[in-house]
Amino acid sequence: MIACFPVYRTYIRPTTQEVRDEDRRQILAAVRAARRRNLAMSPTLLDFLASVLLLKYPEGLAEEARRERLQFVLKFQQVTGPVMAKGLEDTALYRWHPLVSVNEVGGDPSQPGATAARFDRASAERLAQWPHAMLATANWPPDRGSPGR
Repeated sequence: MIACFPVYRTYIRPTTQEVRDEDRRQILAAVRAARRRNLAMSPTLLDFLASVLLLKYPEGLAEEARRERLQFVLKFQQVTGPVMAKGLEDTALYRWHPLVSVNEVGGDPSQPGATAARFDRASAERLAQWPHAMLATANWPPDRGSPGR
């Protein structure tokens, strides 16, 4: 099921009482995909896992057991991101190399690069909002010259 997640992670927090609709959709999409890929697996296993991830507690479940289930959900969310990254970015994206920089986290290979004007606007915005950010171009808008001058 982890390999079937269509997003990096869900955003269930330790204080969550109810799962957000978007998280619910992503969990159920992963369950459906896992069922299609694992026809020999008992569907009850995936039903149980879905109930845990959706914070559906059986009636009479002790508070300690609820905390343990929530702890599992929080750990589960930490695993889906790296699996997605390895499965998508480190395999599928890095096999297509017209512009490797768009294959990074948050990049979009369908939108390769940016115009110089767009880059200049983004640099100026970063300087205004985050003047001490740890990015080599953060303090270098074109109207001030290159770093080191």
